[in-house]
Amino acid sequence: MVTRSPEALYGLGSLIQNAIQFARARVELRTAWDGQIVEVTISDDGPGFSPDILDRLGEPYLSTRDADDPRSDLHMGLGVFIAATLLERTGATLEFRNRRQGGASVKVTWPRDRIEHADGAGCGVRQRHRGGAPGGAARFAGGRVPS
Repeated sequence: MVTRSPEALYGLGSLIQNAIQFARARVELRTAWDGQIVEVTISDDGPGFSPDILDRLGEPYLSTRDADDPRSDLHMGLGVFIAATLLERTGATLEFRNRRQGGASVKVTWPRDRIEHADGAGCGVRQRHRGGAPGGAARFAGGRVPS
């Protein structure tokens, strides 16, 4: 059982929203887990992260938006910083990278003992794995999450 966490929900939601905003047509969510860790990977088919800032993603006031984009002045570069800070408070680590086939990917990894409660106290999600490879995928086409 996974403990319900507003920080994790907001942080993941923010990263998913960024992927949707930058995606050309596709956002993919993958989950994986084993006895030690739980991972959520968010990938898109957009332009990817600028190599100039890839190592600094998660710092405040750092924006990946194109300066020529008229919407860029509406963003202060705090979204990824806040998401990363909230997720790290839950025990997660974040890995930002560019995909070989194009697009960006963010992998969020938790030690399983930091987010799981055997007794079910405070849990909002219960998952069971039955056969096959652990994990799964959700794909959202057209740049928006289905309702």
